[in-house]
Amino acid sequence: MTPRGIRNHNPLNLREDKHGGDEWDGEALLNWDASFEEFKSPVWGIRAGAKVLRNYQRLHGLNTVSDIINRFAPSSENNTTSYIDHVAKKLNVSPFDNINLDNHSTLKQLVNAVIKHENGINPYTETTIDDAINMALA
Repeated sequence: MTPRGIRNHNPLNLREDKHGGDEWDGEALLNWDASFEEFKSPVWGIRAGAKVLRNYQRLHGLNTVSDIINRFAPSSENNTTSYIDHVAKKLNVSPFDNINLDNHSTLKQLVNAVIKHENGINPYTETTIDDAINMALA
């Protein structure tokens, strides 16, 4: 069966806003999953996830893989230590090294690692990921 994040075009598995906040650009009109966001296409879901990760750094001062993943995937929901180790390895950094998510390449590596960890696969083309990252950085 196709993973939920892939089905929802939300490969970073962003949760629905419990408080009914603003809609995402590219969000699907129909809400068929009460727990997770749904998007019109993968590029919109990847863009939204990239914006969330980048905002952790820009707005909250989270500058390491450890800080970012601890907020993104709290231990109440995940094996956060394993998640952090997986992502840091994919980025070829220590979990405690500073990373710069204003850098296209670094943000792309982080997004790719999170997609793979969340879904077990990353079926997206380089073009799809690049387009989403470019939209998130705009």
